Amino acid sequence: MEPASSIIKAFGGHAKVAEITNRHRVRTYAWTKKKSEGGTDGRIPPEPAEDLLAYARKNDLPITAEDFFPKPGKAQADDK
Repeated sequence: MEPASSIIKAFGGHAKVAEITNRHRVRTYAWTKKKSEGGTDGRIPPEPAEDLLAYARKNDLPITAEDFFPKPGKAQADDK
């Protein structure tokens, strides 16, 4: 689910995101799942999002705070 899936991909995958955020890799997978499946509906929680943004700034990655929010008017492909 978006935007978590795209963000995780931009950082190099679940293992790298887990390392950056000091979270278990399983937790990062939950960010890409529906709430009904124990996930967060594609949203990365604030604290790990801050860790990812700091890493992106430090490493010149083209990730901004806006990337962490679903784009208005776009249906979730996984919801269909």
